Amino acid sequence: MKQEILKQLPKLIRAARLEQGITQIDLANKVGCKQSAISMMEGGRVEAIAEATYEKLAEVLNINISALTPVSAPIITAAAIAPLKPEVAMCANFQCPSNKPYIVGSDIYFMPTGKSGFSNRCAICGEILIKVCPHCGVKLQTPGGCCGHCGKPLLEFPEGYTEDVVGWVEQARIQSEQL
Repeated sequence: MKQEILKQLPKLIRAARLEQGITQIDLANKVGCKQSAISMMEGGRVEAIAEATYEKLAEVLNINISALTPVSAPIITAAAIAPLKPEVAMCANFQCPSNKPYIVGSDIYFMPTGKSGFSNRCAICGEILIKVCPHCGVKLQTPGGCCGHCGKPLLEFPEGYTEDVVGWVEQARIQSEQL
């Protein structure tokens, strides 16, 4: 990796980390280094992190290193971050363990665990993934159990599926957490 590109990475890594809401400790754990090394690197000490660790950081944060240009001043472009950002998706099967059920009042909602994958089919059960709201048709922008546009649930629990709804939810949550 060229030294000019290496000098750009600390600011880019920090910006991507903050944008994704990842702490320095969590990031350090994901790439196998110490939090203090992440802190020093973000503070401008490029040598605090090994080149191989920079590559791991870029992978974890979805930074496309090849989109960076070798210049003396840091340039952070949208092309460096955007192309690798995965689509938001949710498995369409309410029984799939990739959807964690929870009860709010008398309603059941499903929160995607993020383990369904990012292709067209769920990596757990093979069902087609929901990528647009089934109610308003808007492309999903943020992960969650309800559409960010219309507020309706993305997945509905079938009426009369079971008499012991609370028991079913508890069992499904256990399965979801065991993934």
